[in-house]
Amino acid sequence: MEGEPFSKFASFCQLQSKNGLSLGTNYLNRNACATFVQSIANVVKENTASELEKCRFVSVLSDGSTDSAITEQEIVYVRYVTDDGVLKTRLADIVDLEHGHAKGVKDGIFQGLSSVGLSKEDLSRKLVGINTDGASVNLGKKGGAVKLIIDELKEEYNAVGCEQYITVVHCIAHNLELAVCDTKKECNYLKNFEDVLKGIFKLFYYSPKRRRELYVIAENLDKELKHYGGIKEVRWVASQHRALKSLLDNFEVTVVHLGEIASGKDESSAKARNNLAELKSRRFLKMLHFMIDFTDLVSEVSKAFQMKKSLISELKRRIETLREKFLKMKSKKGPMFEKILEESKEGKFRGEEMRTEKRGRPKQTQHGDDDDNVNKDIDCVLDSIYIDLQERFIKHLGGEPHSLFTVFDFRKWPNYETQPDEFREYGDAEIQKLVKVYSPLLTDEEKTKAVDEWLDLKMYMKDLVNQSLIDAYEFLVCSGPDRESNLTNIFPLVNIMLTVSPSTADCESSFSRMNRLKTNLKTSMNQDTLSNLLQINIDGPSFEEFEPQKSIINWLHCGKGIRHVHGHKCPELKPEKVTVSEETVTPVDEIHD
Repeated sequence: MEGEPFSKFASFCQLQSKNGLSLGTNYLNRNACATFVQSIANVVKENTASELEKCRFVSVLSDGSTDSAITEQEIVYVRYVTDDGVLKTRLADIVDLEHGHAKGVKDGIFQGLSSVGLSKEDLSRKLVGINTDGASVNLGKKGGAVKLIIDELKEEYNAVGCEQYITVVHCIAHNLELAVCDTKKECNYLKNFEDVLKGIFKLFYYSPKRRRELYVIAENLDKELKHYGGIKEVRWVASQHRALKSLLDNFEVTVVHLGEIASGKDESSAKARNNLAELKSRRFLKMLHFMIDFTDLVSEVSKAFQMKKSLISELKRRIETLREKFLKMKSKKGPMFEKILEESKEGKFRGEEMRTEKRGRPKQTQHGDDDDNVNKDIDCVLDSIYIDLQERFIKHLGGEPHSLFTVFDFRKWPNYETQPDEFREYGDAEIQKLVKVYSPLLTDEEKTKAVDEWLDLKMYMKDLVNQSLIDAYEFLVCSGPDRESNLTNIFPLVNIMLTVSPSTADCESSFSRMNRLKTNLKTSMNQDTLSNLLQINIDGPSFEEFEPQKSIINWLHCGKGIRHVHGHKCPELKPEKVTVSEETVTPVDEIHD
């Protein structure tokens, strides 16, 4: 998918005709192109619908945004384990909402799921998880979209206990971002620090002339210049980490150029003088190095939960580890902070005198005063993030059933060789609680025997502890209950653990693709066209792997009229009776008027 407009399809066909390819005279316009795209997308959706029909459990991922036409779009994903044991996350649909309130979002989610064959009745039997961002329109306790979905399934389809077994997750990556934002509010100096950071980025990002001058200075100083991106590009923690690194790497070049700008007398000169003074201050430079260490730790966890196959069972361990690392930083700062302490012993950093003068005070303060302030700033940040992670994850997401899935994290299991008794008994209570929570979705035999098979599962998994959690459990489910007959009744709980999604990163990625497809020059793009293009772009095969047979069959029978092949009308055949094979499909160059 190259994002080319359909209006270019006719000229592409003309080019192929000049290359000697016989394309006929029909189906060479933009409408035909839209139909071809629709048929390819239909096959992609049919594949997803076929897998969803056979899968036992499903989790829903949802997020909202506005497109280039300022239309509210709700993107809906499904996560499931196929009948042959492969964990997949697939796009259901992108829906333009009639209303942006909770009921409108709920209706949009149901509409998106129906496009891949998931009815409300199916959801009442299969839905085990819903993952959205933390907006009140989604997660409001009394009238949020998720609450409305659960209530509707419970009332209309008698999904008894669904409010317990449908695991609602506030996207982990979003939650980490909010924890960092809360930390910035608690530390007064961080607000000033961030203003200086954004001021420097703005100064160069919006001025091609200044960027050219930066490159000249970098060349003269024999430095490699890192990119100063836009403010929107530093929203996520991983992006913030890259931005901080860029400023540090560009320190010498930036100082020289800010000095040149500051020598003027216009408004930007005053801003440059202010930013230069802050950039060369001991407090700012030490906080810069500390924040690189800080964001490095947070972004590592954030990126782990943005992976397609991240697991809810990893949540508690990763968050607890992150909190302990922050606690350790109070006594032993990170490597970047230790580095500046070593480099700035003589009061200089990379040849520049480090300023110790406070604003509004003519006298210079002692280095110790600045160091005290820095230490207070750092302690404030670490105390705040430690408490906020406790509130956001350990308390809110640490309840049941979220916390129960941690029992599947074999890295926390007692060692079988040195603690055999603890190993045998570990997790029995959690498995019993999981069986109780998900009992409406389990058979009587599974409810009875799952706890007994828990020890069999541990004995099987203890030999896979050197693998990652997802690799080990994917290996298990791909083996299947037929191969591991002694695990048949514990498999549904493993399936649920894999199915529940901890992150909506796929939704965020899809909005980026949406913006590349529906640009400011394509604001009138039809919603069906946008949906079809996204389906192909996200879940469709590559050019090398694309096999057109099924799409051609779909195209032959999906239109309102009758297709023409070899100048004749195609016989009216029902699609379900058509057998797709190489022999039954007419080559493209033979389909013409």
